[in-house]
Amino acid sequence: MAPQTAKTHTAAANPDIVEDYGLDHTPSLQAEEDTNNDDSLDSNNFAPSLFFGSIANLCSATLGAGVLSLPYALYQSGLVFGLGLLGIAAWSSIVSIRFLVEASSHFRIYTYEGLVDHVLGRKAKLVTQICMIIFCVGCAVAYVIAVGDILEPVILELFPKTALSTHMVLIIIWSTTMLPLSLFRRMESLQWTSGIGVFSIGLLMTSVVIHFWQDRYNSAHEVAISSLWWPASPQGVLLACPIVLFGFACQVNVCPIYYELGLATLTSSMEEASNNNNRADDDSKPKFLMHRVTVASVTMCAFLYSVISTSAFLDFGSTLGPNVLMNYQSEKSIMMTVASVGMALAVIVAFPLNVFPARVTLANILFCEENDGNNDDENFIEPLLSETSASREQGHTNGHYDAVKNCHSGNGDTESNIETMEPTTITADPPENTTLFQHVILTLGIAGAALGLALLIPNISVVFGLLGGTTSSIFGFILPGLLGRTLSSSKLQTCEAYILIIGGTVIGIVTTTVTIYNTFFD
Repeated sequence: MAPQTAKTHTAAANPDIVEDYGLDHTPSLQAEEDTNNDDSLDSNNFAPSLFFGSIANLCSATLGAGVLSLPYALYQSGLVFGLGLLGIAAWSSIVSIRFLVEASSHFRIYTYEGLVDHVLGRKAKLVTQICMIIFCVGCAVAYVIAVGDILEPVILELFPKTALSTHMVLIIIWSTTMLPLSLFRRMESLQWTSGIGVFSIGLLMTSVVIHFWQDRYNSAHEVAISSLWWPASPQGVLLACPIVLFGFACQVNVCPIYYELGLATLTSSMEEASNNNNRADDDSKPKFLMHRVTVASVTMCAFLYSVISTSAFLDFGSTLGPNVLMNYQSEKSIMMTVASVGMALAVIVAFPLNVFPARVTLANILFCEENDGNNDDENFIEPLLSETSASREQGHTNGHYDAVKNCHSGNGDTESNIETMEPTTITADPPENTTLFQHVILTLGIAGAALGLALLIPNISVVFGLLGGTTSSIFGFILPGLLGRTLSSSKLQTCEAYILIIGGTVIGIVTTTVTIYNTFFD
């Protein structure tokens, strides 16, 4: 989930492959072509390492701070409906990712916004950009709330004689850690954060399961659990649904992950065919591998979510709060304290990774006119995905899957890759075409808006519910469904596309309405 600097090697720069097998030979790849040689790829062991690297990338893009509210969602919907929602969300993620991969392969476009622009038009692209900004800012708001919930008791315990309010704690944490990290123009300074989010969630899962096992004979919990197989209230399922959907929001990262997997796979096939004097296979192999990556990643995330949510739910029952870590703070458990501090650290370093893509997208919307007349070659907006350890071993990266020219080049697509509230897999150091003053103002505006909203919104589950019902429905259901309908080659695919479109629209409208009513009017 950490930012990395990209170093592209020969497999990503073979024009024969990109021309013959459907992968664009982008300028960012061309720039590296003369600086690398043939010894970077071993076709005998490259595919497995990249396959597992792609799984790691997609898991990193899926897992995040949303896991903190999933036990609360399970309490709201009950065990039966809650686990059912996790299964439905996992299935819809697999289908939507398949549609995105099909569209990306068909149109040879490897950014989410580029696909929307090409298939649905410029107005739809602008809506997508606005939704990405809302999504990033919303994730940042959730992170501020989460870190305040986690660290407030620690700060008050360290300084017991100070009368610090919750708002003061949030402001102190934001101003001393989150804002300074967000002011970096390039994100390579934060590359050490790679893996912190996934490690923290793994530690949280282990701690939650151990705590439940140690506390399983608590009779008070047993009595409470017996009555919570079903929703806590009539609208409980509707409150839980967007929180669960948000936990699987990873679709905006799919295209670059597929690009790297497809490019490397076709390179390996090309070399093998060349050695055997045969023609390499078409692009069905990378699509098949991407489907395997998707199924493996989504299944792993669903399993992890289920274990954490079920263990915490059975442990605390109806006393569960919107942030599950709040339930463990009164027990003074060293194990849970370490897990909580780990999540707090992951949230803090993930905050600028959400500010960064929002700033890039907002800058391109607001200041693109100022770049008119500049040389296109000097205005590439490079991608935001980092390279995995597996891909680095083979000399490949997720970083250079597309180069986006400025908004006057005629086919520009601004990539704003965002991790899902979670701490995420951003970035390969894209340059910002902004002055220092513009950079600071945009950063203060985005980070300040996140702080201001965090001071107003009552708890973290409200943010996840609103984002899940709005941007997650758009990115994970409606837009992939529209792309799938365009390319559907069978009645089954058409049916799946309409399920995503209609289901995403209805779920988004209804759940958002219920969340707003329950939060502000009930």
